[in-house]
Amino acid sequence: MNKKEIRQTPALAPGAVVDQLFAEIKNEAGAESIAIVGHQPDLGHLISRIVQSDDCVLSIQLKKGGILLHQRE
Repeated sequence: MNKKEIRQTPALAPGAVVDQLFAEIKNEAGAESIAIVGHQPDLGHLISRIVQSDDCVLSIQLKKGGILLHQRE
């Protein structure tokens, strides 16, 4: 995948299963960074799952145009 490639996935559709998206991201082993674009409330649930790594107990809400950055060490 080159740096300018944009890919759409049904794993970001409203109500999609988060584990499906995680599997797709894991398949992008050579990617230096990945941007995920979506809408509330699903994007907030996804972020909660990334931060907490289990079912969405944590509630994160993003305002319009909000951005979250997650960096691996």
